[in-house]
Amino acid sequence: MKWYYLERPKRLLLLRSFYAIAAFSYPIYVLLNLERFKPSRIEVLDVERAKDEMLSLGRRGP
Repeated sequence: MKWYYLERPKRLLLLRSFYAIAAFSYPIYVLLNLERFKPSRIEVLDVERAKDEMLSLGRRGP
């Protein structure tokens, strides 16, 4: 039976269950793959350098 043939309360239950599983499993996924989510030192330095350049351009004015 296709999900869209189910009655409204059962469809809502399925949808809420799906979102609950997704909401609780994503932090676990991140913890298991934490090294991929942490920025490298080079990325952090590049962001800081770009921020400093933007701030210095703003101080100079037109």
